Amino acid sequence: MTSGGAFDLFYSEILLPKLEQLEAYREEIKKNYDGFLTLVAFGIIVVCGYRIVNDGTVTGVIVLFCMYGIPAAYIIRWRSQKIRDAYSFRFKEEIIGSIIRYHNPTLVHSPEKGIMLKAVEISTIFNDSLKRFESNDEVEGQLGKTYLQFSNVKLEHSTLGMKSKFSGLFLIARFNKKFSGDYLVISNRGSFAAVSSLEQTLQQTNLSRPPLITVENPVFRREFSVFGSDPIEAFYILTPALMQRMLDFKEKVQDEVHFSFSRSRMFVAIRGKDHIFYPPLSKQVNKKDLEAWNEGLGFALALVNDLNLNTRLWSKQ
Repeated sequence: MTSGGAFDLFYSEILLPKLEQLEAYREEIKKNYDGFLTLVAFGIIVVCGYRIVNDGTVTGVIVLFCMYGIPAAYIIRWRSQKIRDAYSFRFKEEIIGSIIRYHNPTLVHSPEKGIMLKAVEISTIFNDSLKRFESNDEVEGQLGKTYLQFSNVKLEHSTLGMKSKFSGLFLIARFNKKFSGDYLVISNRGSFAAVSSLEQTLQQTNLSRPPLITVENPVFRREFSVFGSDPIEAFYILTPALMQRMLDFKEKVQDEVHFSFSRSRMFVAIRGKDHIFYPPLSKQVNKKDLEAWNEGLGFALALVNDLNLNTRLWSKQ
């Protein structure tokens, strides 16, 4: 992650002039957005008032709502989002793109693209059926020997018959080395607070996962549950050094983080870092906002260094 002093200089010399140029455009878009909502509200008042005056009751309004209200609500939402997206896309191109290139000029940011649903399914981190899936702001590129790809992800899935939601970063690191099995390292909880024995028992007895593998590190067992097809290969992949780095990374992000090793790739899901690139329309973005985006991006990129992925310590030779 880049140092605070270096980012301060980058902000003042590169980002601030671009933000000042964008501010007039943001105000124009916000004016259009507010005007559209005002026009919609005025239209609703006029139509409802007309029906009440002609019918003498609110019955006509209820009928009108049932016939046209729901479709109209979808159209209004779609149009509102289109207005907001106009500003969002330009902001991402000019500001977020600059921050990403500041970290690494070889990285490519595609605001309209995201991690494919198939990649999330291959990871089996969210092992039960996915009910809803959204992904955007894909970043990809080569960091040393490691090819990295990540994006914002929002999804809803079913775990042990109960609906669960996940919102955060989903990351894929591809390797040249191969391993034959599939392995999961699932957080027992999102923090280092005490975990209930019931929660961990439900996690570890989930029949839709591969067999549970017991690792020797007691701290790692407390924080993660390991599942996989081959305990011997799992021990070769999860070296003591890698397990310690995974523990350190979880403590660093201070939230739930899951890992998966499958098809010569490592998948990582980090809860809580969702929409790190999405600008608000209601107010001008300030330096504090950009520092938060810079930190969120840094979490993803730091994973390569934090887990020492470029050295291939865990891979078979």
